[in-house]
Amino acid sequence: MTERDPTPGDHGLITAAELGRLWQVSEDRARSIMSANKIKRISGYPRDLALRSSVRPGRGTRTDLAKDKKMTATTTEYGTWADHGTGGGTATLEDTVVDAVGEFADRYDIDGLAAAYRDAINAALPEGVALRGSDFYGPYPAPADAGEVCSEAVGSVDLFALADAYDLTGENQH
Repeated sequence: MTERDPTPGDHGLITAAELGRLWQVSEDRARSIMSANKIKRISGYPRDLALRSSVRPGRGTRTDLAKDKKMTATTTEYGTWADHGTGGGTATLEDTVVDAVGEFADRYDIDGLAAAYRDAINAALPEGVALRGSDFYGPYPAPADAGEVCSEAVGSVDLFALADAYDLTGENQH
């Protein structure tokens, strides 16, 4: 059964268990959401109303982490940029980018280059591991080689190859 194609004979109703699986919450939480949206249950919830209901994160849920296919529901820190990044222990990825282009920093779109560098690193990280801000996060519990995995992903990305695309002058400095 999909959101758009109800099974024949379901009369447009959806159960709390189905909503829980769809929203990735418990059955009780799904009932609570429906109650908060003032949607009454008969022998199920009206499908069209239920699927328009909002699902807000519960108390204590990290909302500062971007939701994408790379992050899992339960994460832990795998280290910081200073631990695994290149550039002699710079505090942030952005500092590493500025240090790398050196005296030519004003010739580059630093924000664009930093975003591209971050995207390339995230693409090189294994599924479920991501660089967010200045921290690496991945599934809990962290494997023993979590730090090595992050360092290898950072090392596999050629910052200078990316930099050419963000050179505002068209002159290749590196």
